Amino acid sequence: MILAAGEPWPQVRDSMVAADPAPMFWSVPMERAGQVLAATRAGRVAIAIERLRRRRRALPTSLAELPSPRPVDPFTGSDLLYQRDEDTYLVSSAGSGAHLVEQNGWDAGVRVCLRSARR
Repeated sequence: MILAAGEPWPQVRDSMVAADPAPMFWSVPMERAGQVLAATRAGRVAIAIERLRRRRRALPTSLAELPSPRPVDPFTGSDLLYQRDEDTYLVSSAGSGAHLVEQNGWDAGVRVCLRSARR
């Protein structure tokens, strides 16, 4: 368990659950930890988007326009998800799967949605 805890996300979650013969003991706390990490990372990406928007006066078309290294989704190890329209955008995590919503009654994904104030 100690070795598994030192791995990066998302491997740490999978390793902790695999190392314990009673995976439900670790799955819920690890999912919650992943959600907190995803929310923190989505917030950091939203701040970077706002900085870019203020410089350019427009939203980026993709997260690739943000400075590297960008925070990654702790559930997938890839970029967080990004959707936008004219003045609104959504930064989200894929989460770990819909099966957790059915099992535990809480959403496994994380979303940060921001809308600019019209002036």
